[in-house]
Amino acid sequence: YAWGATGPNAYDCSGFTQKVLRDAGFKGFPKHSTEQGSYTGALNKNKDDLKPGDLVFFSTPSSKGGIGHVGIYIGKNEKTGKREFIHSSGKGKPCEGNTVRKKGCMGMTKSDLDSDYYSKHWKGGESLEKIAIKEKW
Repeated sequence: YAWGATGPNAYDCSGFTQKVLRDAGFKGFPKHSTEQGSYTGALNKNKDDLKPGDLVFFSTPSSKGGIGHVGIYIGKNEKTGKREFIHSSGKGKPCEGNTVRKKGCMGMTKSDLDSDYYSKHWKGGESLEKIAIKEKW
């Protein structure tokens, strides 16, 4: 993880989602999480409408109630039944040589969408279908 990074050796949250979507052919997809969250209009607040691959958006303390974090929904964990998403997280501490995600280290991680923290900061989801329509993909 590195704030503002767009790869290939480090990403922030929106650098990661931009890389994934651009590699999938969405060439006009913006960099910043606030721009990503408003790319097709209003976000869908209903978590039950999410499909794997959709983007999920959250506020952060520094975003003052606006969008400050983004990840990619990966669906329900078959073992736990929890809804999960992947993201590049700045939470934790830098860990040297963190090629395998270590607990408490910044970087790529999988999180529970319905945890207390992410539920409190939930802003909404954005469907890949809406992004594809906007991109005329």
